Amino acid sequence: MPDMFQVYGDYGYTSQTLLKDSGSVSECTQWVERYMRDGDWGGYSVIEIARHLPDGEYDVAMRWEKDDDTYDEHWDWNNTASPLHY
Repeated sequence: MPDMFQVYGDYGYTSQTLLKDSGSVSECTQWVERYMRDGDWGGYSVIEIARHLPDGEYDVAMRWEKDDDTYDEHWDWNNTASPLHY
């Protein structure tokens, strides 16, 4: 049986949710990149691509973790109307 990979939002944290199943890490990665492209990450702070090994171990292939600095990505620091622009 081929490996099945899953995309989880906040696996093992406060709101663990299975977001996608796939047979390949690359398909999951493309899906995650589309899912996160607007910056809100669906409300999750962690997104992981993982699989469960035959012994039940959770094996992470890729992980994205949102931190407070992530929210600054969409701010236009050149905006002279900003109260933070000096």
